[in-house]
Amino acid sequence: MRTRLVILDMGGVIARNVQVDPELTHFLGFPQSSLKDVHKALWLPMQALCAGLIDEAEFWDLFGLWTGKDPKAPTDGLFCQFFHPSLDEAALQVVGKLRSQGMRVVCGTNVIPSHFTYHQRHHQYDCFDAVYSSPQLHENKPSPAFYLGICEKEGVEPDAVFFADDSEQNVEAAKGLGMHAYLYTDAKQLESALRQENILH
Repeated sequence: MRTRLVILDMGGVIARNVQVDPELTHFLGFPQSSLKDVHKALWLPMQALCAGLIDEAEFWDLFGLWTGKDPKAPTDGLFCQFFHPSLDEAALQVVGKLRSQGMRVVCGTNVIPSHFTYHQRHHQYDCFDAVYSSPQLHENKPSPAFYLGICEKEGVEPDAVFFADDSEQNVEAAKGLGMHAYLYTDAKQLESALRQENILH
């Protein structure tokens, strides 16, 4: 089937410097470089936060319960305090080429709500025709419901979708649904893959 939709991840594809965990855990006084390594019980609340099922205040309440530390988060939240993403110009150019040729390009992203708001406020999603985030869909990649939710909203079948992500797990999940899925490494390789698929001319 002819490709009708391109879905791109945000962090690691379009955006750089999106990881906050190393600075955040250091700020909180933990030697680990990832929150999920601070306490194994934090993995589920992180997933719930990303899916928009709990808010940041609820997450930090659970964090305090499991670690015994009160982070005393500022008004904007600790997650945004260390969030300073930048956009990859080469990747943006690929998106621009796709859209100039009439291809619909959307973002499919796992993101916590405050980071979603940051991207919006700084117009970092403006390169896309639409954005589908985990808090909006109440699902996280690699859940099939995440991908199928986008397909339903866009009115396309999975085999009419080209999907690119920097997570192998997310790419394999997309392939399992019949999408043309590509593991992102850099913009040059992405453009080459799109040309091989006859999506970009």
